[in-house]
Amino acid sequence: GAFEARLSMRDRSGGRAPLAAIDIGAGKISCLIAAAPADAAHAVDILGTGSMALRHGDVSADTRVRLLRVAADQALRMAGDVMPAFATAYSGPDLVTTRAIGVIRIRKGEIAPRDVIAAINAARATADLDGRRLLHAQPVGYSIDDQEPIMDPRGLPGQELAAEVCLVHAPAEAVAEAEALIAQAGFSGPAFTVAGPFAAGHAVLTAEEREAGAVVIDFGEGGAGIAVFQDGVIRHAETVPGGGARLTLDLAARLKTTFAVAERAKLAHGGLSGDFDSGEAIEVPVLGADGRLEQGVALRGAFTEALLPRLEEIFEGIAARLAAADVPGGPDALGVALTGGVSLTPGIRQIAHRILKRPVRLAHPTGFAGFDNGAACASYALATGVLRCGFERLTAARPAPARQRAETPAIRVGGGEVVTQAVAWIKENF
Repeated sequence: GAFEARLSMRDRSGGRAPLAAIDIGAGKISCLIAAAPADAAHAVDILGTGSMALRHGDVSADTRVRLLRVAADQALRMAGDVMPAFATAYSGPDLVTTRAIGVIRIRKGEIAPRDVIAAINAARATADLDGRRLLHAQPVGYSIDDQEPIMDPRGLPGQELAAEVCLVHAPAEAVAEAEALIAQAGFSGPAFTVAGPFAAGHAVLTAEEREAGAVVIDFGEGGAGIAVFQDGVIRHAETVPGGGARLTLDLAARLKTTFAVAERAKLAHGGLSGDFDSGEAIEVPVLGADGRLEQGVALRGAFTEALLPRLEEIFEGIAARLAAADVPGGPDALGVALTGGVSLTPGIRQIAHRILKRPVRLAHPTGFAGFDNGAACASYALATGVLRCGFERLTAARPAPARQRAETPAIRVGGGEVVTQAVAWIKENF
C-alpha cells in the first residue's frame, strides 16, 4: 500500500541517516523522524511527527499496529518520505535496576581496555537475567586489588580488577512484543530499545545536569518512570504504577461520567494550584439513569477532591522508591525534572515539591530543531530522548578502523545484539 511505498522510497534527508523514534504509550502512539545531527553540538533535526490517541481500554495488538501505521504515515509525509530505521523505549511494568560486581585477574600487570570489558561482562554474568531483556549495563565504579573505588582503571597496575555495574532490565516478553508490533507496522531494523526514563533524561537534562546529578520523573498515562543520573551516567531506573489514566478513572467515578468526558474535563478544568473558586459550577456531561450522557454540572472543587489524593499517593510511592534506590550518597539532595504528559497538570509541581521534599522543575525536551520546544512537548520527552540516544548508539556502532577493531572486541547487550564497539563504549562511559 501507500504506507509501504513510502517506507521503501529513497532517503531524502540530505544524506544524514534518518531514525524513527516509536513511543507506544498507554494514551497515545507517536512517531518522530529525525536526521542525524552533524555532531554532538548541533540540535537534532526533527523531519516529521505523527501521533494517534489510544481509546481507553483498547489495547489489542491490531489496534496498536493500525494506529502506529497512521502515526508513521503522518510523520513520513512531513519528513519527505525518508526511509528510517527505528528505535523505541520500554516504560512498562517491572522495569527495574539491580547492581552486580564482576572480578577478573589481570594477566599482564597493567589494566587494558579489554580488561575493563571483561570485568563488566563478569558482572553481568553474575546477575540472574532469565526472562529479562538487559537494556543498559552501566559501570559505576571499579576497584583494583580491593583498594578504594575509582572511576577509570585503565593503564593502572594491579593483579585483580572489580567492576560494579548498574543493570537496567525489563521483561523480555514485553519488550519483544513491542518490537514485534513495530515490525508489523512496516518498519525494519536496525532496532534497539532503551529504558524509557533513561531516554527522557537525555531529552530534558543537559549534560551538565546529568554530571552534577538529577532525578527525572517521566509522568505518563500508564505510569511514572524514574531515572537517577550522577557523574553523567544512569545510576538507577524503574517504573511505578499510577499515571494519567488512573487519575482520569478517579475523576470519571467522582463526576459519574465516561472516561472520555472525564479526560476532556481534566485537561480543561483539572488545575490543582488552588487559584480558583472551588464552588464554581462547571458544565460536564454525566451518565443518566439510562446510561446515556446528559447535561450536568460539577463544582470545581470536585476535581481537586478526585485528583489530589491519587497524585499524593503516586508521589509518595515515588519518594519511597527514591529513598530505597542504591545510589552512592543517596538521591535525597538531587533536584527533580518532572516531565511527561501529566506534568502539564496545573499545580502538579507544587504537589511534587511538597511530597518529595526537594527542588522540582517542570522540564521539556530541548535541543531539537523543527519541533515545538514549548512546555506542551513534555509529552514527547520519551520519543525525543529515544532519538538522541539512538543517534548516539548508531554513531558508536559504526565500524571502527581495522586495527582498532582488532584491539577492541565488541561487547554485547541483551539478546546477543551488538550495541557498540568496546572502544566507543568506554569513551562514552568514562
